[in-house]
Amino acid sequence: MMGITWWNVVDDCGVPGEPSVSGLFTRNMEPKPSFYALDKLINREWKTQMTVRTGENGTVKFRGFKGRYRVSWKDKSGKQHQGEFFLKQDDDVFRP
Repeated sequence: MMGITWWNVVDDCGVPGEPSVSGLFTRNMEPKPSFYALDKLINREWKTQMTVRTGENGTVKFRGFKGRYRVSWKDKSGKQHQGEFFLKQDDDVFRP
């Protein structure tokens, strides 16, 4: 998913001849079912959020969506670290 283009986000705001009820919001800015469907996809289903423990060799395997990931971990001494990686394909590996 690269992006979403949605013309006339608010009902009855298009040019003459366009559908008047195709928005994500009513004219009073009340969210419609389509808004909630997109919100669920974008903010829950299309995101990978998890907490995992490493295996004996210190690695973690997971299946996720392609894209940028922010990870955080504690080393053996308890020090907190953060990093980013970009998952391009199933066999990509993040090495801190």
